[in-house]
This record gives sequence, C-alpha cells and structure tokens, in this order.
Amino acid sequence: MFMKHIVLTLAFVGILFSCFTSCKEGGQPEDTKWPVLKDSLANIFPTWQAAQSYKQLDNTVFDIVIGDKTFYAATAEEKATKAAQLGQMVQRIYGNDGHFEKGQLTVTMDVKNTSQHPADGVSVPIPFGKK
Repeated sequence: MFMKHIVLTLAFVGILFSCFTSCKEGGQPEDTKWPVLKDSLANIFPTWQAAQSYKQLDNTVFDIVIGDKTFYAATAEEKATKAAQLGQMVQRIYGNDGHFEKGQLTVTMDVKNTSQHPADGVSVPIPFGKK
C-alpha cells in the first residue's frame, strides 16, 4: 500500500514537471520561431532596439511591438511598406506553422516598453498574404 502511494506521487510530480518545463509563463506553448524572427528584424528595421511578439494560439493573429526611436519618426507610407515586408518575413519564417490572417506592427519610442499597447504606440496593419 505504501509503495503504491510513492509510485502515484512520483508519477504526479513527473507530470507536473513536464508541464512546467514545456510551457512558457502564461501557459502558452514555446514559440520556437520567435528567436529566428527577432534575429532577422535588423533586415527590415536596422535601428530597432526592443521587440516583443504576441501570437494567438491558433496562429491567425500576429502582433509585434518594436521600440525604435528612429523608425518612430518615419512617414505612414514608410511604416506601411515595412509592415508589408515584415508580413512576408513572418510568413517565410513560420511557414506551415503560421496561418496568419491579420496583425499589427506597433512602433514606440520607448525602447524599454513591455506593453502590448504602448501609450505612444503607432500601429499599422500587417498585410498577411497580400503582395
């Protein structure tokens, strides 16, 4: 009887451990493509200093916040062009893992921003699937 309790306790601890090590904070699965995308951002945003992504679990919405004091001053047309380039890059990197239908590129001057909706944020839609 005692041995049965030990085995059940160890099994329970093992399940908890595997759950905690396979999930990020907030319970969302690890986004293994984000580091690749983050490393590639300089190709489109050469002066970026901070970046965060927000992806829905069903991979239909992808939002990104970029802290970039220089790009913040860009024209609306330049931001739209960069958002289109970003959309193409995101689709290339995520491949079959991403079925993004919409997204937002938000630019902030605050390079230490941690909010998905920064107070000074300027947002532009990311046109996924449109050339």
